[in-house]
Amino acid sequence: MQFYVICTTPRTGSNFLCRELARRGDFGQPNEFFNFHEPMFHYASLLQAQSFNDYIDKLLHAYASPQGIFGWKSFWFDFAFLRDLAGRLDRFRPLQHIYLQRGDELAQAVSFAYAEASNSWTSEHLAQVALEYDRILIDRALEGVRWNRQGWEEYFRANAIEPLRIDYEALTADPEPALRRIAELVGLPSQLSPVNADIKPLQAQREWGKAQWLKRYREETAQS
Repeated sequence: MQFYVICTTPRTGSNFLCRELARRGDFGQPNEFFNFHEPMFHYASLLQAQSFNDYIDKLLHAYASPQGIFGWKSFWFDFAFLRDLAGRLDRFRPLQHIYLQRGDELAQAVSFAYAEASNSWTSEHLAQVALEYDRILIDRALEGVRWNRQGWEEYFRANAIEPLRIDYEALTADPEPALRRIAELVGLPSQLSPVNADIKPLQAQREWGKAQWLKRYREETAQS
């Protein structure tokens, strides 16, 4: 089998990318299979896994593509859990790394804070009409974004890994170039399967209130 992990930090388009990969079918159905806060337990229950090894076996059976491609997405703390605490990273060799990044770190943090406040993480979630500005929440989100970024970059350096880097803005504008690059990375032909119309695409979230949060935060920090 061929394995890949989408190395992500909050609000870099990982849900969008996972949906686009799943719509093709060639890449399997990547998701947060090792997010130990909640999703992992959901999948373990769904698959009726009896042990961690059994869970991995059933994931591979259920969510790999017919071509034998399996992927998942991880924030840094989830990946560190799988590598250090669970000690199961060797099950996924050879492992290709896809790193989602966003040039505007502050916009990323504001998007993270706004999603937390509204509990609206994708375009399929209904956001509240108006949210009260929260400077402390943005500061905390900025720390979280930087911590995740630092964890990934240190891991890449320590293991001499040069991941496939994908830019958030380019991805959400047109996912096709990114899909072709990932196909090449995992050994798939550049001619991908047709889109599965039963799996609906996600849209990039462009809430007006989020833009106002970002504008106000920038004005406040410029004055301080």
